[in-house]
Amino acid sequence: MLPKDIVNKLLLLQDGKCTCCGLELNNNYHLDHIIPISRGGANTEENVQLLLSKCNQEKYTLTMEEFLATRRANRLHIQIKDGINTILG
Repeated sequence: MLPKDIVNKLLLLQDGKCTCCGLELNNNYHLDHIIPISRGGANTEENVQLLLSKCNQEKYTLTMEEFLATRRANRLHIQIKDGINTILG
């Protein structure tokens, strides 16, 4: 179960930026499951992040690893700030 203050925690952890593209979230974000629930992911703090709505719609039911691999293949990848999403390495 996610804590009520999860959005505030993620905004601080992610420095107010989208995990996928690095742009400012402002008020245009979605709470995303890193590993989608439909793919066996859990509804836990460790499995959620904030993405811009556009990035979340593009990610759809891909894992973050799959989504970023697709972006890299299309040369859309950016360097992710250390500490935002340590699962990605």
